[in-house]
Amino acid sequence: MRFAVALPWWGYALAFGAALALAWYSYATAAVAPRARLGLTALRALTLLLLVAAVLRPVRLVPPASARDRVVPILVDVSRSMRIADGAGPARLQQARAAADTLVAALATSYKTEVWTFGDGVAPGDLGRLQATAGRSDIGGALTAITDRYRGRALGGIVVISDGGDTTASDDTRVDGTAAPVFTVGVGTPAITRDREVVAMTAGEPRLADSTVDVHVSASSTGYGSQPLDLTLTANGRPVDVRRVPASDGAPVHAVFTVSPDPTAPTVYQVSVPVAPGEIAGENNTRSVLVEPPGRRRRLLLVEGAPGYEHTFLKRALAHDPSLDVDSVVRKGVADDGRPTFFVQAAASRAATLAAGFPEQRAELFAYDAVVFGNVEAAFFSRAQLESTAAFVAQRGGGLLVFGGRSFEQQGLAGTPLDEVLPVDMSDRRALVSRVSNVEAPAGTPVALTADGADHPATRSGATAADARRMWQALPPLASVSIVGGPRPGGDVTTNTNVRFLDPPGIRLAAMTEPADRPPRAVTGPRALVPGD
Repeated sequence: MRFAVALPWWGYALAFGAALALAWYSYATAAVAPRARLGLTALRALTLLLLVAAVLRPVRLVPPASARDRVVPILVDVSRSMRIADGAGPARLQQARAAADTLVAALATSYKTEVWTFGDGVAPGDLGRLQATAGRSDIGGALTAITDRYRGRALGGIVVISDGGDTTASDDTRVDGTAAPVFTVGVGTPAITRDREVVAMTAGEPRLADSTVDVHVSASSTGYGSQPLDLTLTANGRPVDVRRVPASDGAPVHAVFTVSPDPTAPTVYQVSVPVAPGEIAGENNTRSVLVEPPGRRRRLLLVEGAPGYEHTFLKRALAHDPSLDVDSVVRKGVADDGRPTFFVQAAASRAATLAAGFPEQRAELFAYDAVVFGNVEAAFFSRAQLESTAAFVAQRGGGLLVFGGRSFEQQGLAGTPLDEVLPVDMSDRRALVSRVSNVEAPAGTPVALTADGADHPATRSGATAADARRMWQALPPLASVSIVGGPRPGGDVTTNTNVRFLDPPGIRLAAMTEPADRPPRAVTGPRALVPGD
């Protein structure tokens, strides 16, 4: 029972004390027998006490008749972090079990309680058989699942017992559709004392057989100062690489492993950090990622505006790759009726679409994965074909490689629909193709890789950045170079040359000199790639 008029304890004592004092004072001086005075004082005191109680309005709180129909789900976290024992105390899962037992006993008189476990999903729980085996704590998903399960039933509240926050990839943990309050019970210490963890691990998708894949690893070390981390990478249980990386207490570190997955079967790559002395948890020292083998053969369309020395070598190199299906078109000349003629090498099902030199329909072009233009001027294509090629890159996500001096003569591809999808700014250039005789450069200077080019998949020829640089340095110098413009924002310049243009020989063109505050121009030639993605 309680009073509707809320007063502090001393306020109630003062009110009832005043009633007793007034009853005594009323008969203190009355000329009556002592026995009668005592009886009258008691009756008046009882009357005044009842009046004071009536003024304070006593009320009694009783549960509604339907209280037993209300359910309180109790969610217990069973992720692997619940195995941790903080200090010398019990494991967090044992603390959660004790808290759940207490709540079940306390709520049993007024509510129905049902125990659920959550981690990767939600399942009915038995407090006597809890096991911390889940790989994550999906709190938002658990609340959504419980809300859906009890939709239409009266909930007295939802209790969540966990050692931390939501560890899913989604940042949205909102739960809609329920007005039931959520009560959280935390177990374990909030601070991480000594722990090493592999935070994240991702791998690229192999597009071609025998292609390399970058495995990105993020790890952290807390409580061990600047002790380095030893990252061990295995492929299907077979050791591949061991990397020692410097660490800073509490700060993440990153490492990239370049691997060659099995082209015929899935490969499970696992990275692990040795469990250090005093580490509170060793379960988070390992992560794995599955790399599927490449699927179908990738289709490549090679279009040559004029046969060149590089066409034969490029076509032969591509034909030797078993993961590529190469179609090629070479412009031969003009027929008697004035129509251009082409030499087409393609599968029978696609040869008809290349009879005019390039696919006319967007769907026919989108059947390819990449397109290569060599020595092809913009006038070779119709407006519709250029728009389809731009959509092939921007919408379909196809690859595009452009090389050869004719592709960049005069206006080149500037101002065409293809201009916007190229990695270079065609307006930031000079319409010039120069022979080596008009270039001032040290004898035998090859194309050099930039810092980005040493790691970029398009130009990385070796297993390491040093191997790639050695292979590029072994290439012969360029026969000619073309100015293609500066890189667009976000583009990577993978190669460059240290040349200066002379016109005529012995006179340096001031227009070709790059200001110090401008990005370097991307330079290409018949044997070099156009820089960029």
